[in-house]
Amino acid sequence: MLSMDANQFIKHIQAQTGLTYAQIAELLTQKTGKKYSRQSLYARVRRKSLKFEEANLIAQIANAKIGLKFD
Repeated sequence: MLSMDANQFIKHIQAQTGLTYAQIAELLTQKTGKKYSRQSLYARVRRKSLKFEEANLIAQIANAKIGLKFD
């Protein structure tokens, strides 16, 4: 399993889906009812303040799952 920060997580999602920050923000807005913009999402990622719940929603949007692995 990969160890990654929020920026790497978003880049991986983008590489797999082709979604842009703007598209992810729009889909988050639709899913939550809370206003997300490309700028606000990018700022959260850069400040490392993206919440786990938000990362999980982004994974759902991408039809992916966040996993946990113990060694």
